[in-house]
Amino acid sequence: KSKMLDQKPGYITINDLAGGIGLSQKTTSYSDFYYGLTTIHGYQISKEFILAAGMGFNVYGDGILIPVFLDFRYMFYVSRLTLYVSGDGGFLLKPSDLINTKQFINPALGASYSFSRKIALNFSAGLFSQFEDTRDSFINFKTGIIYKF
Repeated sequence: KSKMLDQKPGYITINDLAGGIGLSQKTTSYSDFYYGLTTIHGYQISKEFILAAGMGFNVYGDGILIPVFLDFRYMFYVSRLTLYVSGDGGFLLKPSDLINTKQFINPALGASYSFSRKIALNFSAGLFSQFEDTRDSFINFKTGIIYKF
């Protein structure tokens, strides 16, 4: 029986630990580093495309921001190893001030390794950019578990 992740349309969830290192002068708040957790829930539309929504929390040196976003992935199945291109975009909410939000985008390249038709280990690296009055960018990394229902 194949150990490749199930490629049929259906519900999928991706849960990642994330972290980023700031690339700029790091003089504005929320620009030095961050680490956090995200959970993404969505639908595999076809063999190649996944469209999902996610949220989580990012811990910065200056406080916590809550990402709420859409996630898009294009998969390249090789074998048990699957390569992908992803794009996240949405808002970063400050728990103490929900009016003043930041926007962000996070294009990334990644790979997943399937342990079964339902479970895979996930790793990606990307450029996380957040915007408000200024733009702050990070090289970010994510690792976690993909579960296909």
